[in-house]
Amino acid sequence: MREKRIRALIAVLAALCVCGTARGEETWYMRVIARDDTALGQTEKERVRDAALSALPRRAADIPACLGQIARAANRIAPCTAEIRLWSPDENTPAAPTVYLTVGSGQGHNWWGILYEDALALARADAEETQGDAPVFLWPLWEKLMRWLGL
Repeated sequence: MREKRIRALIAVLAALCVCGTARGEETWYMRVIARDDTALGQTEKERVRDAALSALPRRAADIPACLGQIARAANRIAPCTAEIRLWSPDENTPAAPTVYLTVGSGQGHNWWGILYEDALALARADAEETQGDAPVFLWPLWEKLMRWLGL
């Protein structure tokens, strides 16, 4: 049983390397600034993020043309501005085009994530600007696959 799962894992990883729809895509970020640091403001920020992520096009090259669609999806949750900027999460990382969403006055902590990073956009950084905390990288598909394999 375990051998079958390992063979399945190898087949899935090979398919990811060969068949990625976003292969060669430019790295993009998304940054969502909360209106404030209240619990309601932070929850609202996460809902705006989810709405905006659901409106993203399949290809990074299509983001500029779809910015209005992304903004409408986010504004269904809370009033916000949407624009594309060059932004970097820190001084050691090159700036990249960023879908920048500011909820209300944008006085709260932010969420940012990496879009279209690799073949299937698996990498997503989930970080807030706090005193010295490093970003936490989440790999949901990988974690699910490892649980399925029992590893």
